Amino acid sequence: MQNILFITSSRIGDAVLSTGLLDYLIKLHPHSRITVAVGRIPAELFQSFPNVNRVLTIDKRKFGLHWLSVWKKCFGTKWSIVVDLRSGGISTFLRSESSFIFRSQRRARKYIIFGARQLSKNHRLEEMAKIFNLRKPPNPKIFVSEKDCEYAKNIIPKKDLVLAFGPTANWIAKKWRTERFLQLAQKLIRKNGLFEESKIVIFGLENERESIGELINSLPKGQVIDLVGKVNLRTAYACLERCKLFVGNDSGLMHLAAASGIPTIGLFGPSRIEHYRPWGEFTGVASTKKTLEELSGYDGFKVKNTEVLSGDQKLSLESIMDSLSVNEVEKVIRNLWKKVKESSG
Repeated sequence: MQNILFITSSRIGDAVLSTGLLDYLIKLHPHSRITVAVGRIPAELFQSFPNVNRVLTIDKRKFGLHWLSVWKKCFGTKWSIVVDLRSGGISTFLRSESSFIFRSQRRARKYIIFGARQLSKNHRLEEMAKIFNLRKPPNPKIFVSEKDCEYAKNIIPKKDLVLAFGPTANWIAKKWRTERFLQLAQKLIRKNGLFEESKIVIFGLENERESIGELINSLPKGQVIDLVGKVNLRTAYACLERCKLFVGNDSGLMHLAAASGIPTIGLFGPSRIEHYRPWGEFTGVASTKKTLEELSGYDGFKVKNTEVLSGDQKLSLESIMDSLSVNEVEKVIRNLWKKVKESSG
């Protein structure tokens, strides 16, 4: 039996994108035993995968000491295959018959906003798939438990037309204003709207509730499903599968929605659309009129620790997505929904 080590990201979005590669490996080696090393937050996404018998959580530490911890748990095994999507160098110090290492471009990130000439324009998933010489990247694949599916059925009955909103993100500059999500929701579900009388399910973490409270509290009570802080990632995925469409900021949740196969709209501003657009046939992007290069000039843009932002810098970052209008997002939604309807005959 083959032992395979699969090292993937601490970021939810990148971890979701990598699940297709893991699924590809499992199909290629159906009798293998797989260990997944992944960040603590997205770790649960891999726990229901077939063939995965161990999930190691990576808690980032100074000076790269987290890799020492991973190595200690892995060095005693002779690996048939090591897949390293983190470029951490750990595969060099493990016994393996073969290794596949993804050389990330993140070291070039500081040049992105200045227009690095050689920065790839391929999607992140396309770049990762190159380690296996795959022309067509495998679509992300998430496995969930029966318990997750049953919970989702109770929350979102199939008979209901439910839209999913993801109004949060891991960086303040990537968040479209909550009041605009509210305006969009009201336009979509009003009488004669595109999704008249539909319900809207809202996702987010409990510590994000205050920032999106206006959206939750202002929608008609019978038409809002509040899942903020109430579901884990696998259950969120099971719920998303039962929705008709997702609209949200560039985030891990956006990638989770696209992986579920539902029509997905990503809202983009200070990030590379070509690298992180939602992956799939029925996906779309609504982006700010201002380019990434223009947005990078906003006060506070280069401050890595948002906790030390001044009041003015925070206000500056909160306004980065303002050139993306509600009407423009609605237009993208209408165009995508038309495509969905036409494909279904």
